[in-house]
Amino acid sequence: MTAGHAPATHHRPLAGAAPTGVGGITLLVAIVLGLISLRASNPWLLLIACALLTPVLISQLLRPDLTTISVCFASAGRVAVGASSEQTFHVHNHGGRSSPTIQLRHSVPGFAAISLAVPALPPGGRAELTIRRPAVSRGVSLVHGVSLWTAAPFGMALHQSLISVTARISVHPAPGPIGLLPPVSAGTGGGRPDRLGEEPHELREWRRGDSLRQVNWRATARHDRLTVVIPENTIRSRLAVVIQGPSDDEFEALLSTAAWTAVQAARSDGVLRLSAAGSPDYLGNDPGAVLDWFAALDALTAIDLQTLETAATWAGSTGTVLLASTRPADVARLVRGVLVLTPDGRVAEA
Repeated sequence: MTAGHAPATHHRPLAGAAPTGVGGITLLVAIVLGLISLRASNPWLLLIACALLTPVLISQLLRPDLTTISVCFASAGRVAVGASSEQTFHVHNHGGRSSPTIQLRHSVPGFAAISLAVPALPPGGRAELTIRRPAVSRGVSLVHGVSLWTAAPFGMALHQSLISVTARISVHPAPGPIGLLPPVSAGTGGGRPDRLGEEPHELREWRRGDSLRQVNWRATARHDRLTVVIPENTIRSRLAVVIQGPSDDEFEALLSTAAWTAVQAARSDGVLRLSAAGSPDYLGNDPGAVLDWFAALDALTAIDLQTLETAATWAGSTGTVLLASTRPADVARLVRGVLVLTPDGRVAEA
């Protein structure tokens, strides 16, 4: 699931340099030869030492200014584990000198780190690098890093620039089995009239407090008195989902099942309450927001009796309380009507 592009802001880059392996060895040999030449009064050894130092010094004098390189990042703000997201890096050389070929490394939770080659850019030059990147793990990222580095001009020193990029990316759980929930029957009170629908239910005479938007002018003219339309009540089922379990492979499978079961309920016009230890509750029925909530879940502790009782009170006698757990706790049996969801999508009474 994707939704638009993640807006990105960038912090001031941090630049630095360090000798490469070749540069360090060359510098060490030059220093040793210089000391020996001074001790032995050997001008030829001194000349060789100076020749070895020359490319090291030139590489520092001609080092590229990576602080003049800016990177803008664009990506889908939402993606599910196993799906690919198209991500684009816009690189701009703001400096007055041409930049050499640069390596760009990007790390962000939910995706494997990547390295891309940025071609040499003239002053004011731009490059656009686009890659399709698979999401490998669930999570939400806000701040992640872009690293630029090059060993130009002679490979004697490694020049780096670190840029912090702020862009929210939610990696949702992979699509999983959908648990089969008990059917909702409006005729038996299997839901609550949470809002008014669009279909007319009946006509009646206007009463104080009725909105003018409800007036049926054709019926008013026919009966010679203000007549309003009463729309039908839309029945919405209530589903409270409580998550419990340690962070392991089986738990990730459980989250996938619970997430997509909740999404199915939201798409069926249900109202959801999502609860987990250490996370704020979610209340609503937006599928994208439901998956965002599951993406942000961290390590969980055991659910206590009060959490389940709160969920049961909210759901009421006509709603459903679903405990998603790899190890259903005895506490579930203490709350009447709680159902247990397993990673393979089975729903059973506690």
